[in-house]
Amino acid sequence: MKITFVSNFMNHHQMPLCESLLAISDVNFTFIATEAVPDDRIQLGYSVKFSHLPYYREAITDQDFAEAEELCFNSDVLIFGSAPMKFVKRRLRAEKLTFSYNERFFKRGFWNHPGDIYRAIRDYTRFNNPNFYQLCASAYTACDSNCIFAFPERKFRWGYFPVVKEQNVPALLEGKEQGSLLWVGRFLDWKHPEKAVEVARRLKEEGIAFRLSMIGVGEMEEQIKALIKRNGLQKQVNLLGSMTPEEVRLHMEQSQVFLFTSDRNEGWGAVLNEAMNSGCAVVASEEIGAVPYLIQPGRNGTIYKNNDDEQLYQQVKRFLLDQNLAERLGTEAYQTMVSFWNGGIAAQRLYAFCKAKLAGTVEPVYLDGPMSWDCEK
Repeated sequence: MKITFVSNFMNHHQMPLCESLLAISDVNFTFIATEAVPDDRIQLGYSVKFSHLPYYREAITDQDFAEAEELCFNSDVLIFGSAPMKFVKRRLRAEKLTFSYNERFFKRGFWNHPGDIYRAIRDYTRFNNPNFYQLCASAYTACDSNCIFAFPERKFRWGYFPVVKEQNVPALLEGKEQGSLLWVGRFLDWKHPEKAVEVARRLKEEGIAFRLSMIGVGEMEEQIKALIKRNGLQKQVNLLGSMTPEEVRLHMEQSQVFLFTSDRNEGWGAVLNEAMNSGCAVVASEEIGAVPYLIQPGRNGTIYKNNDDEQLYQQVKRFLLDQNLAERLGTEAYQTMVSFWNGGIAAQRLYAFCKAKLAGTVEPVYLDGPMSWDCEK
């Protein structure tokens, strides 16, 4: 089975899925990148060296584009991510098995930007055929697709699948610093780093012992520094700058509580996968794309309503005051990643579905996790 995945650029959130597909004996797998890794991602520690990967190729020159288009058309299965529509149009007209890999279409709201509606209808609704499916890289993708009548009854739960590490859980929890909070991301307005600082201010005001580390860079960095200074939090809040993904994971493994404060503009949020795999007790906004798929409130993490700063604070405070609760939810978060939401499970389920679909036999049905149906209304 020849499976091709075309997207904008390779990153460490896609490699485990790619390597898992490559490892299936019946699969001839290729990943095609149509762009170089953007500068803002490089500043966050993303790698730009992928030529050593046996499945990796680029489509940047005109000749590369032409060869890549042919490969996309001739493959048994195409996964179509953030790439030009030219790679998929001919294939869709021929009704070949194709998966569109999408975050939510309308991050800015359905009526706020008519251009988003036009592009989504143009690119997806006109190709509604029985062999065109959607891999939802957000719990809100299915709802957005329903708004434009795209992919009717052809939407699967999906996501991003960073590296999942198997560890000795008691040792992992033992190595965490009690009272440690972690925030990771670009310092942008829609990621709301200021909410983490506000939590820190209130914890200090109540005399609760803690230490907040913030990893990342961005346009709000000076504003956050000023906010920390204005509230006298220099001893409690550490800005650690940009780090490689491996360094970020080490900090996650040492941290007790992970704060994820983004709004609806966070399409997926792969740091959630990583924090859960690191045994962190997570406090996350409901509007983040990954959250409704990955977190079961009270079992493997907690969710707060967007802009409900009081709920956010109380959930963080509860974890700091109840060590057993933090460890229990952190343990369940780890198990969710290792047993369920990972690139290996996703690749095997995708392959099983495609094999059955191409053979004209009954496709497998999964009740939850990757490749389960998402029929969100």
